[in-house]
Amino acid sequence: MSTSFLNRRRLLGFQRSIEKQLEYYGFRRTEHAQGRGWIIFGIIFASALGVEVFFWYIPSPHLSQLDVITAVIALGALGLGFHQWCASRNEISLDRFYDRLEVTNRILDERKEVRSFAGPWHSVEGSKNQHDEDVIYHTSMYVYRELDNLEYAIAKYKLGYMSPENALRSLRTFRGRCNSSPEFRELALMCTKANEGYDSITQEVVKKVCQEFMEEEGVKVDS
Repeated sequence: MSTSFLNRRRLLGFQRSIEKQLEYYGFRRTEHAQGRGWIIFGIIFASALGVEVFFWYIPSPHLSQLDVITAVIALGALGLGFHQWCASRNEISLDRFYDRLEVTNRILDERKEVRSFAGPWHSVEGSKNQHDEDVIYHTSMYVYRELDNLEYAIAKYKLGYMSPENALRSLRTFRGRCNSSPEFRELALMCTKANEGYDSITQEVVKKVCQEFMEEEGVKVDS
């Protein structure tokens, strides 16, 4: 057994272990993202079959076998290009959504008078700054931004636009925030429950991560 083959097996095993970690916390890929390779293969195969059938029933003395093969490759490339174009448009739309969300967040940072339109801005009971409106806003906004980063990674991974390694890095970053601050964990749970903008997968991941740390401390996470 060659060294390169063994290395590939180790790499696939490592990647699968990462995917299992992500699945444990709630990260999921769509069926379309999981089967993207088969879709591409299907496009090429269907193009080849279509051209072959066409020339079988309508033979042409002016076209050689090489011409037919060239046409098959061209049609396959066209189908593949269209599929990739559609995928890139979806990815661009997703990126623009989060870019615009950050623009709104910056406006909230700069203009206090519009903050009442967004939120809610949470504080943890017993916190030394729980009555300081500016501190409450900036603390909540930081948590919202971390949640946005996590949701962005979840969405990209779900659609197949982010590798398992980068998705796991995003998850570990969020877990690091939760590990460093019990207040951050409580605020993260509050923000995902109160703000209906976060999808069910993001809420599931946040709850799973927070629950791990809170159970270690003997704190129950409400359903």
